[in-house]
Amino acid sequence: MRLRDVFLVSLYALFAEATMLLVVGEGEAFPQVVGFPLAVVALVLVDRRRTIRVPTWGLNVAAATGVLAAAWEFFGEVPGSRLTAAAHLMVYLGWVVLLGEKADRQYWWLLTLSVLQVAVGAVLVDAAGEPLYSFLVVAFMITGTWTLSVFSLQQVQGRFAAVPASVGVPAGPGWFRPTAVISGWQLDANQQWINPRFVFGVVAAAVGALGVGAVFFLLIPRLWLFDPSGLDVLDNDPLHPLTGFTETVQLGEIGDILESTEHVMTVGIIDRQTGDRVDVEKLSREWGDQEPMFRGTVMVAYSGGKWERGLPDSRFDRMPGVPATADGLRQDIQLETLGTPVLFGMHPVHGCDIDGVNRYGLYQPATGVLVGSKNRKRGRVLRYSLFSPPLKPGETGRPRVPAVMTQSQQVEYLRLPRQGLGRLAAAARRLVEGVPSDRDLEKAGRLMEHLSSEQFGYSLDASVADPGLDPVEDFLFRRKQGHCEYFASALALMLRAVSIPSRLVSGFKGGGHNRISGQFVVQQRHAHAWVEAWIGARWVTLDPTPPARGDLIRELEMESRFLRDAGQMMHHSWRRYVVELSLAQQQSLFYRPMQAGMKRGIAAAGEFVGDMVLGVSGLVGAKGTGRRWSTILAVVGLVGWAVLAVWLVHRWRGGWRPRTRFRNERDPEIVVPVYARFCRMVAAGGRLRRSAQTAREFAEELAQGPVAELGGVEAVAVRVTNLYYAVRFGRQEPDLDEVGRIERELDRADLCSAESQNV
Repeated sequence: MRLRDVFLVSLYALFAEATMLLVVGEGEAFPQVVGFPLAVVALVLVDRRRTIRVPTWGLNVAAATGVLAAAWEFFGEVPGSRLTAAAHLMVYLGWVVLLGEKADRQYWWLLTLSVLQVAVGAVLVDAAGEPLYSFLVVAFMITGTWTLSVFSLQQVQGRFAAVPASVGVPAGPGWFRPTAVISGWQLDANQQWINPRFVFGVVAAAVGALGVGAVFFLLIPRLWLFDPSGLDVLDNDPLHPLTGFTETVQLGEIGDILESTEHVMTVGIIDRQTGDRVDVEKLSREWGDQEPMFRGTVMVAYSGGKWERGLPDSRFDRMPGVPATADGLRQDIQLETLGTPVLFGMHPVHGCDIDGVNRYGLYQPATGVLVGSKNRKRGRVLRYSLFSPPLKPGETGRPRVPAVMTQSQQVEYLRLPRQGLGRLAAAARRLVEGVPSDRDLEKAGRLMEHLSSEQFGYSLDASVADPGLDPVEDFLFRRKQGHCEYFASALALMLRAVSIPSRLVSGFKGGGHNRISGQFVVQQRHAHAWVEAWIGARWVTLDPTPPARGDLIRELEMESRFLRDAGQMMHHSWRRYVVELSLAQQQSLFYRPMQAGMKRGIAAAGEFVGDMVLGVSGLVGAKGTGRRWSTILAVVGLVGWAVLAVWLVHRWRGGWRPRTRFRNERDPEIVVPVYARFCRMVAAGGRLRRSAQTAREFAEELAQGPVAELGGVEAVAVRVTNLYYAVRFGRQEPDLDEVGRIERELDRADLCSAESQNV
C-alpha cells in the first residue's frame, strides 16, 4: 500500500473515531452516523479512484446549508440544543471537506474538526457513558499519534520527490548529483517508509504519552473537587429530572426505570470492632428484612396519583459524626448523584461522615430522612459512611426510625383526599370488619393479605384502564396489576381509611454481589416504594409488593452476569480513580506513600554513609579483624557502585549499542568486509573516489559508466554501497544473503579481470 493510501485510511479512521465519540457523548446517532458511509465513499471514490469530483461552488453550497441547519438548531426553543448545534456544525463542515479535493490544508482541517468533536463530546457525555468514552479517547489518541506520524512521513516524501525536479542534474559519468539537505525524516534507499521500526516508534510514543499523561493526571493536586462548604437544608434541583429515586412519586413513573441496569450505589458494611466485612444480605435478614432496604425519603400528602412531602414541623437537625464508641457497624456507601440531597442507607443510623472529612449530615427527626448538601453537582460520586448501633443479644428485628409522632403530624398521616377515594375507603373498612379497633396490627395484616391475593399481579405496565378514576382506585378495581408504587400507595391509603397513620417511603430494595470486585451493587431497577405504619406506638415497615418483583429482578440479573460484573467493576474503578479522584484520595494513594518512601530512602542513605564514615575513620585503630574486613568490603562495594554508575552514564551518553558505535569509529573501509573488497577492486581498476564525493555519489558514477569497464564490478556498486550505508549509518545487521550474492558477483568480476590480464 502506498504511503498516501496509508495516510488517508488513518485520517478517515481518526475522523470516524471522533464521530463515534460525539455519538457517545451526545447520546444520539443522527446526524453523525451519516459520516461513516460518507468517509468510505470519500476514500474510495473521491481520493483513490477520483470518480467523484464536487465543484467548488457545490462545496460552498453544502457548507452554507450546514451553517443554516446548525443556526436553526442553535436558535431553537430547547436551551440544551445550542451546544449540540455547534457540534453538528463541525460534523457538517467535516462532510464538506471529505467530499472535496484535498491538500495539506484540508488534511489539517479534518484533524482540527476531529479534535473539536472529541472536546464537545466530552462536555456532553453523561456519567453512564463516561467509561466507554474514556476508552474511545485512548483509542483516538493512539490513532491520532499514528496519523500525525504518517502525515509527517508523507510531507517528507513529497519534499524528497520535489528535489530532483528542482535541481538540474546533467547526465553522464563525469557528473555527480549534488547533495540535498532535507529536514525531517531520513530514509535509506533500501528501506520502506512504513517499516517495523517506524511502527514500533509510533506505538512507543503513544504508550509513552499515555504514561506521562497518567502520571501528571494522578499527581496534580485536584483542589477543584474539594467542596468545603457546609450542608444546606433539603432542596431539590429542578434542572435535572430524577430517575430511580424521587422526592415525589407520580404513580406510573417508576415503572420506566425498573428494567434499567444503571449503577446507583456501591455498599460495603464493616464491623467496627473487628474490622471484618459483613455480608449485606445476611445483615438485612438479622434486622428482620428479606432483602436489604436502603431508606430514602418519606412522602405524606397524596392527591390525584401523586405523593409529596408535606409534613408540619419538618425541621432538620445536625446528625452526629463518627460515634465515640468503636462498636456497631459502618456502612461505606458510594452514591451516584441522583439530583437529590437525600443519603440512602440501611436504618437505623446514629452517625454520618461525608467524604471522609468529618462533614456532617442533616437528620429530620419526624421522618428519619437523612440529607447531605444540595450543592452537589450532578454526575459527582458522593462517598459517605453511616454508623448503626450493634444488635443486642437475642435481637432479631429493630425499629428503623425513632418512634416520633406529634398530634399535628398524626392528622397528616391520616389525611385522605376529599374526593376520588370513596370506593377505596369502603373496601378497606369491609376488609377489617369485625377486627377490634385497637388491633391495628391485625387490621394491617388483613389489608396486606388482600393485596397479596391471587387477584393482584405484579407488572411493569403502568397504563391506566380508566382515566376517569384515581390511579390507585383504577389499580384496585380495574387493572389489578402494577408495580411497587401502586401496591404501596394502595396499602398506605387503605390504612388511613381504617384510622392507622401511614406514610410512603421511597428508596431501594435489594441488590447483588459483584463476583469480581466483591462489592454489593444497587442499580436503578432496585428502586422501590414501601409503607411505614404507626402500630403499637412505633413505625412498622410493611411491604405489600408481591414476591414476583424479586423473581423478575433475579431473572434479569442472571443474564450475562459475568459481563455485567466486569462492567460494574470497570465503572466503579473509573468513577473512583479517574472522574472522582479527590485531593484526599491522592494524599492517601500517592502523596503520603511517596513521602514515606523518600524519607525511608534518605534515612537509609544517611545511615549507610554514616556507617561508612565511621568505618573508614576506625579502620586503622580497629582491634578486631572482622570489623576491619567488613569495613573494607563495604568501601569496595561503595566504590564499585560508583564505578558502575559512571559506566552506565557513559554508555547512555555514547549509545546503548556499543558494536554499532565501534563500527562508526573505525575506518569506513573495514566496517563491511565486502565493501572493503569492492573498494580495493575499484582502486585496482584505476578509479578513485574524489574527496568531495560521498560513497553513494561515487557508486552512482560507477554505475553510469561504460559497462564492463571494471570487469563487472560497477554492476554491484549501488547495492554494496547501500549495504555499507545500512550497516554503518543505519545501525543494522548486514543481510547475509545479500552479502553472499555480492561476494559471488565480485568473484566473477575478479575472475574476468584475471582472464583479461592473461590474454
